[in-house]
Amino acid sequence: MDESFVPLFPANAGGAFATPSPIALANRPAAAMPSAPPPAPHACVRAATPLVTFKREGDRVTQIHVECPCGHVVVLDCEY
Repeated sequence: MDESFVPLFPANAGGAFATPSPIALANRPAAAMPSAPPPAPHACVRAATPLVTFKREGDRVTQIHVECPCGHVVVLDCEY
């Protein structure tokens, strides 16, 4: 992995993603911050865990699919 890579959410011991604190986000290098504004929040009234699935080609993840319990879906394309 490239040494300049900074994960958006560091993995915890259980393998799931942890939510970073606002302080951790504020202390990240400017180059690691996203250049696009964050998407507008959606109205999810349930506090449940989203369903996260991965599309793979061999040992590489090519797509991350996140489905909120309210039905909102986010698809992230991974480029290496």
